[in-house]
Amino acid sequence: MVIDCTYMADDPHGLRELIERKGLTLAQFARALGATSQGVNNWIARGLPGSKVFLAADILGMSVDDLRPYVSEGRKSDSEIDAEIRRFKALYPQLDPARKAKFLAWARAQSDK
Repeated sequence: MVIDCTYMADDPHGLRELIERKGLTLAQFARALGATSQGVNNWIARGLPGSKVFLAADILGMSVDDLRPYVSEGRKSDSEIDAEIRRFKALYPQLDPARKAKFLAWARAQSDK
């Protein structure tokens, strides 16, 4: 078995590879998250901050749970992230498309703080 370690040194969480597999450039991903390319490069090295998880999951077409391995450690405790995930999962599906868009805009603004 051959293991592709192309990104291992500069992408320990596998975030860069995930973004590229979704057909996005790092700049496109950064813009969609309201972040800078340098910020995304930092997340690639350290892991995605908890404040960007919901937006990143939406952009990448993943569930929040599937994105969890790409989240940095130490930003928020597991119990805090779990509580946010439960709250999000309960509320988000109930929203109509316009409110979902407003929610994502609000989440972007919160993650910029």
